[in-house]
Amino acid sequence: MRTLLAIDRAVTTVQLRRWGLLDAATWLRLPQVTYTVRTRTTQRASGVDLTFVCADADTAGQASRELMHYAGLAEVRQQYDLSKRPGLRWRHIDERRTESKADAEILGPPGDLRPDTVVEFDAGYSTQIVQIKLEAFAVGGYTGMIWATSSLGRARNIHRQFTALEDKGLLQTADIIYVNFWDDGDPYVLSPRNHKAVKLTWSARAT
Repeated sequence: MRTLLAIDRAVTTVQLRRWGLLDAATWLRLPQVTYTVRTRTTQRASGVDLTFVCADADTAGQASRELMHYAGLAEVRQQYDLSKRPGLRWRHIDERRTESKADAEILGPPGDLRPDTVVEFDAGYSTQIVQIKLEAFAVGGYTGMIWATSSLGRARNIHRQFTALEDKGLLQTADIIYVNFWDDGDPYVLSPRNHKAVKLTWSARAT
């Protein structure tokens, strides 16, 4: 539990219940804080009360927006399970948050020629901000990207914006994935009537 939070910093009790770790968090008496947050910032109906379990008191004192980002990124890390990909490591980017900065990156071993992957959690950026970020990440030398969104309907819209990068010859691959840190059960098993994408993969065309 402490190892998980040393990397992820904050997760929700919903996530811990899914992962079978809620009892451990309770036993360790880790700092907790409850906020009402919008999981999709542009949608009032997405408001929900969430309890965040934090690595330490300083983290628990951060704004709800930051804690929600940590929880979203933790969901990404769980989905990609780097323990099965030796040599790769996760790093949060702690520089001051700007439109051109990402949330995290997945790094290869020093000297390894494998490209680094940039990771972004999106709870409702404008189209303009998305484009600014995509271009900044590509120009920054990343050839791979994981763009995580808390909105099922948003994945296809983000996917379309990658075509501009293709014309610039920048990014090579990208995953656009849905992440959910507020629903119990398995939020990635959709009903037969729900045809929205949980994950889309974009690849640059060969030239």
